[in-house]
Amino acid sequence: CRLPEELENATYQLNTSVLEKNYPWDYLHHTYASCDVLVNNQSVPCGGPYYELTCKKAYLIATSNALFMVGVMIGSIVFGEMSDRFIPESARWLISKNRIDEAKRLIHYAAKYNKVTISDETLDVLLKPTEE
Repeated sequence: CRLPEELENATYQLNTSVLEKNYPWDYLHHTYASCDVLVNNQSVPCGGPYYELTCKKAYLIATSNALFMVGVMIGSIVFGEMSDRFIPESARWLISKNRIDEAKRLIHYAAKYNKVTISDETLDVLLKPTEE
């Protein structure tokens, strides 16, 4: 909180004597109050629009964070379901699950999209199971 004689955009490191003289002690947080200033030995709330959100309406910060997290949760569920429905499985995953024909179709589609040709014989050689 800015002292009455300070400039609006001032930023200082205040020494302990200035803090003791101008700011009340907050026993709950064990530090000097950040939303009050001492004027004539009376604790007065900080003035100006800059302290509205941080002091008087601090609950709005927690509320906005909670709403953001609700949005993240809902978005992850909705977009997770959409990705499962509309985005095809990868060729690597299909091969690991022994779904070779689907993997070949997917590789042919990707090759066509990239204007590359790949023959079925080449795919058969590449996708042939290895002997252990």
